[in-house]
Amino acid sequence: MTYDLDQVASTELSVLRDTLVHALQTYHTGPRTVIVQLCLSLACLALQLPTWENPVQDMIDSFGSNPAAVPALLQFLTLLPEEIDSNTRIPVTVSYFTRVVPKIEICNYDYLLKG
Repeated sequence: MTYDLDQVASTELSVLRDTLVHALQTYHTGPRTVIVQLCLSLACLALQLPTWENPVQDMIDSFGSNPAAVPALLQFLTLLPEEIDSNTRIPVTVSYFTRVVPKIEICNYDYLLKG
């Protein structure tokens, strides 16, 4: 996901996202390494897919209503800020990064303030 995303046709990126989300829904009970890898892939994709408007809200909507799936949601919510803060290998420009990251963070703040 970090290095080869450009090999996926732009029209197929949302299909890739949906496939990863479905895989996480399928394996939300484990094994843990699968959950972590799927969440890392989704976090990297969230940073590189400009059409994914609000990844945090979408993941909350997909996993938040099922108590058994909440640990997978929490894993994603833990890894996303770590990827934002420390993964310098994600191939995005500085201008793109400075546009996308605040958008992800603002969406999260708005959701938290509603709750």
